[in-house]
Amino acid sequence: MPDFLTPDQTRDRIRDAAELFFEQAPAWDAEGPDPAPVLAIAASPGAGKSTITHHHLRSVFQHGRTGGTVGDHADGEVMRHTGAAQRVR
Repeated sequence: MPDFLTPDQTRDRIRDAAELFFEQAPAWDAEGPDPAPVLAIAASPGAGKSTITHHHLRSVFQHGRTGGTVGDHADGEVMRHTGAAQRVR
């Protein structure tokens, strides 16, 4: 029988994976030999995937670590479908 994580353990792992991704992604060089960093999370519905990722996206855009205004797009378009925008605000 597989070992199951508690909801808190699951959220901690999702948060750790998201933090690692958002630390590594800005340093990736498209011209370099390394593949692009990927964030792929498989967890049960309601585990916090969208909410945690949205939190990190907002932080990235609010601190100016991007070259555009995708933060508005993430708030309005992507998160509208998950309801995460309402939970994070």
